Amino acid sequence: MAVPSIIKKSSWKQVILCQESYYRGDFQALLQDIESAFRLPNIRWIKDATHNRCLIATVDVGELTIVVKRYNIRDFWCFIRRALRRSKAKDCWYKALLLSELGIPTAEPIAVVEQRFGPLRRQSYYITRFVSGKILNKTLEEGLTGQELEKVIKGVADFFKVLKKERIEHRDPRSHNVILNEEKLHFMDLDTLRRYRISRLFQHHHERDIKKFLDSCGNREDIKSLFDKYYL
Repeated sequence: MAVPSIIKKSSWKQVILCQESYYRGDFQALLQDIESAFRLPNIRWIKDATHNRCLIATVDVGELTIVVKRYNIRDFWCFIRRALRRSKAKDCWYKALLLSELGIPTAEPIAVVEQRFGPLRRQSYYITRFVSGKILNKTLEEGLTGQELEKVIKGVADFFKVLKKERIEHRDPRSHNVILNEEKLHFMDLDTLRRYRISRLFQHHHERDIKKFLDSCGNREDIKSLFDKYYL
């Protein structure tokens, strides 16, 4: 997949990274005051508890439906840890681009906004296109069987094969982080994604990722058999 053309806008208080094709109209204006996204009347909260490490909401901006994820600075020490490091929002941005390059569907990264005080990073915002569809664990609970189940588990096995080849640990690959959209699986929640340079260090974590996924499916024997069929 081709790397999208990126626009960068910097000031003393804020840095914006955005795909050039999206940087226009109402969405461009929203990026200038990204916090206003959480005050829009059409907001649908995904995670709204203020004590959480992040807030997540879906909003409509013109004809575009987006997900805005705000990474909170919880206290002084959190600020110190994040101030000079790459923000979590930008980290997710690069991880999503990596998965796209590897042919793994995920929510399309549209923009990153970092609130700053000069070089010091404060809160950051990660904006993606909304992915419609059903969460995989709900689909399994509703009784997915036969060829449909086999197709889904083959897709999951293919995902894990790419992770193994590229030495990538997801760390939370549970079925509630997979969305089934038009027969295509989208793998979400990239916050803890990690790439290893040494295969020996990676293998244990990869096996743990697989176990987490199978556990999240209720350790069903039919799912495990299908997974082994297409993964091994």
